[in-house]
Amino acid sequence: MKNKNDQFVSINLVEDLILTYEGSAHLKDLKSGKYLFGNMANARKVGLATPEEVNGLTVWDLDQHMSKNWGNLATEIERFDDQIKHSQKLVIDKNRVFITPFGDIFVHHMKKYPIITAQKKVCSVLTLNQNITNNIGLMQLWVMYKNLYKSQNKSNAINGFLSYLKIDNLFYEMPTEAELVVLINKQVKSSVKDIASHLYLSPRTIETHISRLKAKIKIDLNILLELIRA
Repeated sequence: MKNKNDQFVSINLVEDLILTYEGSAHLKDLKSGKYLFGNMANARKVGLATPEEVNGLTVWDLDQHMSKNWGNLATEIERFDDQIKHSQKLVIDKNRVFITPFGDIFVHHMKKYPIITAQKKVCSVLTLNQNITNNIGLMQLWVMYKNLYKSQNKSNAINGFLSYLKIDNLFYEMPTEAELVVLINKQVKSSVKDIASHLYLSPRTIETHISRLKAKIKIDLNILLELIRA
């Protein structure tokens, strides 16, 4: 009875942790590979509407619609789970990058914890993903968007990046890559001269890009910059 109660408490603690965790989190049965319990952030990350839709699926089920977004992640996850099964130790994977089904880049640190039975066997795996996307500088983030969208039209990368910043609907016309780079730099550098020096361009070229940006946005440029900084 003691072991049963102890197991019941530990499962409830794991579920409470998953529900209150700020990033995506889930519990998976190691033998079947099926997801047992997850939070909303985990469901959204794989393009599903509710956590219940993930329950009962395997990483290979999700891979059927996620492979184009996350590459070989399903294979990597299976390898991590096998490593946990044999080592019974925490596995950490840092700076994993992929595109969500909604077109946003997701960068996270992943920790996978073994859940061990009284018989000293790993029965399930608790995965916690810390979303670090917002900690990345805008220029670095734009480069990630450009690289991950390289098989598509560049305008898709620009639109995806602006959508992530929640400012895509504030443009009459999408900026060019050069204009976007100037916008990113203007977000942290106040003067045209500083931007020109940083980008190895002439001040006149920067002024031209800024003028064209102003013609493409629905609001004042300074207000747009404040929204980006928020």
